[in-house]
Amino acid sequence: ELDIGSPLAEAEIISSMLVKIRSILAKYPSSASGKNVELTSESIKSMQLTVDRLHHDFLAVEEGLKLKQEKEESLHTYLIALAIIKKLGVDIRLVKKSSHLTYFFGTITKTDGLEGAVQSVSDDCSVAKNSKYVFLVGKRNEEEKLRAVLTDFGFTSFSFTFEFQDFTKEVKARKVELKEVKEDIQGFDRT
Repeated sequence: ELDIGSPLAEAEIISSMLVKIRSILAKYPSSASGKNVELTSESIKSMQLTVDRLHHDFLAVEEGLKLKQEKEESLHTYLIALAIIKKLGVDIRLVKKSSHLTYFFGTITKTDGLEGAVQSVSDDCSVAKNSKYVFLVGKRNEEEKLRAVLTDFGFTSFSFTFEFQDFTKEVKARKVELKEVKEDIQGFDRT
């Protein structure tokens, strides 16, 4: 009698390994070709353990890279906020303490007409913007009206606390931190 074994017994395991290997190779293609291995129950179990460990490590590295990239974007945006504050000549600590003033900082999707729309709500506002970001200081009793105007321009708020004593030191510290994060990200690219 001829025993051909169970040809599909490990098909699901092999399929799962191939999916994991392909996801890794799609991100980090290699020109080196592998060696042919005879598929036995023992070799499949060994490969499965190796592939599972490599896939787990790969996912951990990918998650670490994603967190570093998010940190980079956050620091970049924070530095833009500080540059806008400097451009306006606003002491953000005083604005935060004020019972009469409020501020908004975030992104906007459209910029044309923003200043006019803000001025129609209040004459006592300072606005600094570029194609993506806006910083607005206005009266606290007009906060809801100002928020409504900003919403019409696709405003999304950033919740920076701006907790610092020395503006110049803060900018320098965040630039150093951003440089370190960028170096970390480059380190991911080399591994």
